[in-house]
Amino acid sequence: MHGMTPSRIAAFAALVGAAAWLVRTVLIWGETAADSTLADAALWSGYAMFAIALALSGYSLVATAPVWLRVLVSAALPALVATVWAALAEALASDWLAALLGTLVGLVWAVLALRRTRSEPPAARTRRTPPTPGRRVATPPGRRAAEPKGRRASR
Repeated sequence: MHGMTPSRIAAFAALVGAAAWLVRTVLIWGETAADSTLADAALWSGYAMFAIALALSGYSLVATAPVWLRVLVSAALPALVATVWAALAEALASDWLAALLGTLVGLVWAVLALRRTRSEPPAARTRRTPPTPGRRVATPPGRRAAEPKGRRASR
């Protein structure tokens, strides 16, 4: 087991968000006024879990980028998905259908993310090894090789 990577934490957050929205789907199916507070709590906790999952997915999406770019993608991905989701949820006929669709998307996303984290190689294998001390590096074409220290080039 490789430990808790951002991808794996994102998958678990997506699972919890999907479970919260499944609870919301069941609660609003009957449309009773007594369940509205609990349904709203399930809605907002699902949103929070999906936002965490999206931010962590965005962070791991650009794994080799500088940290500032990873943070930018972490903030932009939840905003992008929230905008698309708002338009899609408004176009759907009912609230329970939007909650059910969000549940299914969250479950599929979590399963795919968990499958992806299993196939990721350990971080030690993906890093480049530093050059061996004392070994010369090839000089690119068109450039002169550096002179050894202590010697002057005769011109």
